Amino acid sequence: MHTVFDKQAVSFIHSYITKSKQRTKVDSAYSSWEMLLTGVPQGSILRPLLFNIYICDMFFETPQNICFAGYADDNTPYTYSSKIEVLSNLENALKKLFQWFSDNYLVANASKCHLLTSSKTPKDITISNSNISSEKKIEITWNKY
Repeated sequence: MHTVFDKQAVSFIHSYITKSKQRTKVDSAYSSWEMLLTGVPQGSILRPLLFNIYICDMFFETPQNICFAGYADDNTPYTYSSKIEVLSNLENALKKLFQWFSDNYLVANASKCHLLTSSKTPKDITISNSNISSEKKIEITWNKY
């Protein structure tokens, strides 16, 4: 399937992602403006949209029994079952996803992965040489902006 973009649309996106500058504000102090070498400006309205367009084919890499919960640029694969064997399906799906990330010049952070189970028998999975242990609960901290 080929998608053809209008020349003006391509020009607009090109101008948006090239020669962009960004600075940081801490309390009332600002850093100097620096050229962005990759990506799009942090906090921009197009950032999540462009990211989701970039990763849309990632979802074709996962089996049907794996679901995603997503918000902006945060996508969490999950599955549920009363059978512990389903974890091997999840492990294989995550291995495929991590490979997809690598193939597409992205880095998935295995240290942020958690395996939440209600099983009485702990089960660990290994993704990208990182052991992910099963946990009964996960504490989530939200940053307030």
